[in-house]
Amino acid sequence: MSIPKIGSDAVASVIPVNSVSCCSHGPGRFFCLVVAGLFFLLLKGLVPPAFAVEDRDWFMSVYGGQISDNNLSEVAYSPKFANSNIFALAAGRKLLAREDAMRLEVEGQAIHHSGQGKYPCPCPACSAEGYDWAEGQSYEKSRQLGHDDHYEFNLVLVLRWLKFPWDRYLNTDFAFGEGISYATRCPPIEIDQHAINHGSAYNCSRLLNYLMFEFTFALPSAPATQFFYRIHHRSGDYGLINGVSGGSNFVGAGIRYEF
Repeated sequence: MSIPKIGSDAVASVIPVNSVSCCSHGPGRFFCLVVAGLFFLLLKGLVPPAFAVEDRDWFMSVYGGQISDNNLSEVAYSPKFANSNIFALAAGRKLLAREDAMRLEVEGQAIHHSGQGKYPCPCPACSAEGYDWAEGQSYEKSRQLGHDDHYEFNLVLVLRWLKFPWDRYLNTDFAFGEGISYATRCPPIEIDQHAINHGSAYNCSRLLNYLMFEFTFALPSAPATQFFYRIHHRSGDYGLINGVSGGSNFVGAGIRYEF
C-alpha cells in the first residue's frame, strides 16, 4: 500500500535505562519481550535486502532517554540531566507527502519511566533552615527520593522535512510533532515539591500536551534503517491544560525501521 501523494513526483523515502526495573515483573516482562522482537526486526534491517522496497509506509522505533531538569528552550544546548529514564516503543504510518521535501506522519508511543520518585525543591524555604513546613512534612522527608515506575502513552502528528544539501552522503530529516500524552501517574518531575512542603495548592495532570523535536540520520545505501536524536516533551501549555504550567523534558536517541 502506498501513501497518498500531493504534487508531482512524490516521495519515494541510547541512553541506557534500568532494565531490571523494566523487566522484573508482570507487564514489564511483556514489554521487554516486545522490545526484544523489535530489536530483532531492526537488526535484520541492517542487512541489505535481497530486493528493493518501493514504498515503506509503516515504521517502528525503539528509543531511550534521560530527563533534563530545565526548560524546553535550554534542553537542546544545555541539558541538566537527572536520575530518571524512559524506554519507549513507537509505531506509525506515513500519511501524506509533498514532492521529496515534506511528509506528514502519525505515531503512537508506549513509554516506561524509571528513576527517582521525588525532586527536592532547592529554594531557601525548603532548605535545612527552611520554614512554614506543612503538617507531616520536613526537610528530611523532602529529601527522601524514593523510586518512580510508571507508563506513558502518546499519540502524535509529525511533520517531517526531508531535504538537506548533504543527503547524498547522509540522509537527514528534521521532524516536529504535536499530540496528546497520558501518564498512568503524575511524573515526579511534574509534581510541585515546594507546594507539598508548605501545604500550597498546585496542579498536576496525567493528561497533557505532547511535543517532539527530532533529527534522523540514515545511510543512502540503507534508508529503511534510521538513527535519531529526539527531545520528548510533556506540558500543560502554560496552564491551558488542566491549569498545569510545568512539564517534563527528556533527551534521547533511538533506532527506527521502515517497512
